[in-house]
Amino acid sequence: MVQLKDVTPILTWAKQHGDAKIVQRIVVRALPQLQAAGLLVSPAEIEAKDQFLVPVQVFEQMRLAAEAFVHNDHPEASCHV
Repeated sequence: MVQLKDVTPILTWAKQHGDAKIVQRIVVRALPQLQAAGLLVSPAEIEAKDQFLVPVQVFEQMRLAAEAFVHNDHPEASCHV
């Protein structure tokens, strides 16, 4: 069975610390993994949900992308989700 994790806390953190298009950037970075998992959604659809469960591997890819994008603008920021 595939383990799932909610990615919305990562996106919330990224929006608080990143630029206006950070969610789109994170989703684009993780797009191959999202597609491989059968998750064909837009950034707007993800943001509209209270919870968005993804496989752990996709969660980690999105977390790493969020940290990388935010770190470029705010080196002191860290996502501990």
